[in-house]
Amino acid sequence: MSVNMQEVQTIALYEGLTIEEAKLTYAARQKLPSSAFCGPDRSYPAHDPAHVRNAFARLATFGHRLPEGVRDRIMACLKRRAKRFGVEHEETVQSAINMWEQDEIDRLEKVEWFLKKEGLLVEEADGKPKFWIQKAIQHKGALRSQLGVKEGEEIPKGWITKIANAEVGDTVQIGGKSITVTAQLKKRAVLAKTLGKF
Repeated sequence: MSVNMQEVQTIALYEGLTIEEAKLTYAARQKLPSSAFCGPDRSYPAHDPAHVRNAFARLATFGHRLPEGVRDRIMACLKRRAKRFGVEHEETVQSAINMWEQDEIDRLEKVEWFLKKEGLLVEEADGKPKFWIQKAIQHKGALRSQLGVKEGEEIPKGWITKIANAEVGDTVQIGGKSITVTAQLKKRAVLAKTLGKF
């Protein structure tokens, strides 16, 4: 049986598995119907109580890696399956939400540190922060050019998030291409993500 590497990579990313573990779980999951899964590309199987519990635990641990919309859809699906199978989940769900909120706070603190370090965020005499957008976008279009996105087209937020969350030297899948995250690319992605919040 041939292995769909895109699905394997999605399983690995979304569920926190290694590629080898994802290959093994992918092969086993091929026997299950598509309706057995709560996540994209046959991720988050939830066809019985044990798998529902495991899916909640994985989502609590690795859900911060996912786009918010995807994470919310998986959570909603798991809640429905939990109700069907009589699986207690409220404590796990609340624990997951607390972890995601803390993760977001940690990321924002890192972004604030980065902006101050780069001289893009400074405090005025009145204590209010001032954001120097002119300096932040001095190389306008550089990220778009690096990612091969045409002028006038919006860079998908998921791409920016994936690059911003990756470590320098990691390889990420963007638009069907493998891209190595350089320090410059990560810096531009973090800026783009931050500018989107202002």
